Amino acid sequence: MSDYETVYACAVRLLVRREHSSAELLQKLLQRAWPESICYEVLNACQDQGLQSDRRFAEHFVEVKHRAGWGPLYIEYQLKLKKITPSLIDQSVSSISHDDWVMSGQRWLSKRLMTSDYVDKQGFQALLRRGFNQDLIQSILKDRRD
Repeated sequence: MSDYETVYACAVRLLVRREHSSAELLQKLLQRAWPESICYEVLNACQDQGLQSDRRFAEHFVEVKHRAGWGPLYIEYQLKLKKITPSLIDQSVSSISHDDWVMSGQRWLSKRLMTSDYVDKQGFQALLRRGFNQDLIQSILKDRRD
């Protein structure tokens, strides 16, 4: 088996397990000490064949983190760390509506916070740490009080 075939097989195994950003996949291939030129060639082949897509990765990442109760600021930061382009980050995060972000924050709060007294005192800080911006937090807390 040639080096290219070995690297390609490894890339496919990684992509079968879960979506990877192009930067993540490249890093994982390079960590195995294969020639850089072959790693780039395999990455390009995976992208050309539709096996790897930063758009698909970003959309999936946003959806998973959103369902887990993370806010848009946290998700944007994580996507930047994974070297997703700013335009893809904006498109992926903005695909979730304001109301859906509010519901996500409310679900997260209701699972973790029992009393309304606690929500008033600590809910703002808890949501801030989860990556929700001030406008979303105010909407979340306002809707919980009503």
